[in-house]
Amino acid sequence: MAESDRRNYKAPPAFEEGMDYNDWKLDLELWQEFTSLEKKKHGTALLLELKPGKVKDTVRSLGKAVLVAENAISQITTQLDKIYKEDAAQISYRVYSKFERYSRPEQMTLQSYISEFEKLLADLKRQEIKLPPEVPRP
Repeated sequence: MAESDRRNYKAPPAFEEGMDYNDWKLDLELWQEFTSLEKKKHGTALLLELKPGKVKDTVRSLGKAVLVAENAISQITTQLDKIYKEDAAQISYRVYSKFERYSRPEQMTLQSYISEFEKLLADLKRQEIKLPPEVPRP
């Protein structure tokens, strides 16, 4: 790896079970935008960042030809989409459930609580979930 590549290279974000898959895909797309690593090395770099488990096994099973291809990340995410991508109903349910369960921990400042609450409201709005007027807002 050339010296300039070392300075501008950052490991790709690793996906782990339990993470929000759509958030991870966005992180991965953004990583591809700024990394100086050659495209044919993206797939291998991602594989090496993954922890042992189902995700790494799935990526490894694609084989060397896919992992060193110019479009490796696209092929990897296509495969992982089959396992982890949520449909719109699943996303809406997850977002609403998170909002519904949210409460302020004792040690959290009021400002932090309001900030998180507003983030959860924004997530609801992004999913086009409208709350009835009775729902209190800070």
